[in-house]
Amino acid sequence: MPKQIIPSRKTALQRMQEANSYSKTNAEFLTWSYYDQISLLSTTLTHTFFVTGTGTGKNLSQTNMPTSGQLPQGQSFVIHEIGLLYSTDTVSGTTDLLEWYKVLANTTVEFKVTGKDSLFTITLQELCGASTLFAITPTAAGDNISQIQPWYRGVWKLKKYPITIGATQTFNIEMVHHVAPSADLDGNLVKLFLRGDLRRLS
Repeated sequence: MPKQIIPSRKTALQRMQEANSYSKTNAEFLTWSYYDQISLLSTTLTHTFFVTGTGTGKNLSQTNMPTSGQLPQGQSFVIHEIGLLYSTDTVSGTTDLLEWYKVLANTTVEFKVTGKDSLFTITLQELCGASTLFAITPTAAGDNISQIQPWYRGVWKLKKYPITIGATQTFNIEMVHHVAPSADLDGNLVKLFLRGDLRRLS
């Protein structure tokens, strides 16, 4: 009669050790956002996001990428949403709004992984959900004509085909202005974020 093989059983102490937040054998799953921020500059047509880690020229409000251009060992990230946040550095006038509309219409965003074609290419206007960009000046005193309101959310959902990034895989997002932004927007802040499911060994 063949010898019966009994699978090894972990002791209660081993199970308790592996259940803590610092286990080397268990992974934790988190809903997570990685983000990165740049300042607009009329003389800079290409901005590359997620290539600077925290502590290498940016603070935690500007980026939470732990390393430059890649996830650390022991992480994988499934991206379900790509989004944009925008902040002015000073109080703006009505002409600045039109200049921002031009940036939305003439700027593209591409998700790049080394050795592959673009995994995601979109205009900022579509990314933001700004289907109608119409700046107006009243033609008569008291004019108040309602405009079509686009669904301006600044978040693009990758519903069916998320992007998966593995540990130490090199990636970035490239934002290209195909028409130079107005110098009036210099210093305004653009932040891109990647929201999804993070698997992390800890």
